This record gives sequence, structure tokens and C-alpha cells, in this order.
Amino acid sequence: MRTETYGGGREYRSTRRAKDAEAVLGESLAVLIAIGAGALALIGLLVGFNIIETDNPYNNGLLWLMSSVIAAIGANVFRREPHVPVPPAESTETRGRSATTGLEAMVNVGNGMAVMTAIGAGALGVIGLLVGFDNIGTDNPFNNGVLWLVAGIVTAICANVFRREHHVFDESEVRTTTTRTSSEPRAGGAEPDMGDRPETRMR
Repeated sequence: MRTETYGGGREYRSTRRAKDAEAVLGESLAVLIAIGAGALALIGLLVGFNIIETDNPYNNGLLWLMSSVIAAIGANVFRREPHVPVPPAESTETRGRSATTGLEAMVNVGNGMAVMTAIGAGALGVIGLLVGFDNIGTDNPFNNGVLWLVAGIVTAICANVFRREHHVFDESEVRTTTTRTSSEPRAGGAEPDMGDRPETRMR
């Protein structure tokens, strides 16, 4: 009996589907945790500036802000990079282009959000410096400046969650070599080589 397999095969397609599902789940968790970090930072500012009244505004606000820093760092653990395939040729070309266009749109939106979030982080940092050096008059310049600066740190960390990179690859370059399971001699009378194994290559 002789079995020969060409192309990526079922194993490759199954692995890719699993990786795609993992990427979607990871990205979703990263964005949700980043949003939660932003909410914690906002609460920290409101508490720190005594808009939400507490007995010790600065200390309590700083606690909220530090917890948001932890959440923002944790969000980056779940972050994934999309791998954008080059559209395959022939009958699947239209479908491949549609999928690729969707992934490219996700990359562009993510990078746009990352840039805007980074600009916001820079603005918070500038406000923190101006307040801390008492260029913007407040009752407690140093403490209030620290609150703004920590909020800027949280925002800068969250910006990295939205950043995307193009990892473009050509599926036609992913192939599996011929697999032979045969007890028949090869051409020329050579003994069958039972060591042939599928091999996946990507460029």
C-alpha cells in the first residue's frame, strides 16, 4: 500500500485553526483587561483628587492607580500578533483576499488606537510635570503631579496592548513533503526507507 500526501494537509489546517482561536481569545482578554485597567486608573484619579470623597484621598487614590498598573501589565501577557496570510490563488482567491483584508483592517485599527492612547499618555505625563512643578496651581503640587504621572504610566502600558504588527506569510510556501508508507521497493530496486516523515517548512 502506498500513501502520498502533498500540501499542508489536515494537520496543518487544524493547527492553524487552533492558533487563530488562541489569538482571538488572547486579544479579547488583553483588550478587556486593558479597559479594566483604564477604569481603575480613572477611579484612582477621582479618589486622589477627592472628587470621590474619602478620608485619605491621596493614599487611597494611589492604591487604585497602582492596582491599575498591575492590570495594565497583566493585559500585555495575553496580547497576540495576527499572522496575515497572502491570498491563495485560483478558486480560493476571493475568499483569501476577504480574510486578509479583515485582518489588515484589525491591524490598522489596533495601531491607530495604540497611537491615540500613546498620545494620551504623553499628555498625562506633561500635565503631571506641570502640576508637580506647581506651574498649574494646586493645593498639593507634588502629590497631585504623582497621580497624573501614574495615570500616564498606566495609559502608556495599555497603548502596547492595541499595537499590532503584520506577520505576512505565503501559505503556498507551507508544504509537507511526500509521505511513503510502503513495503514495496523503490525504483531501481532500493529498499524502502521507513524514515520518511512529513516536514513542514515556512518561509
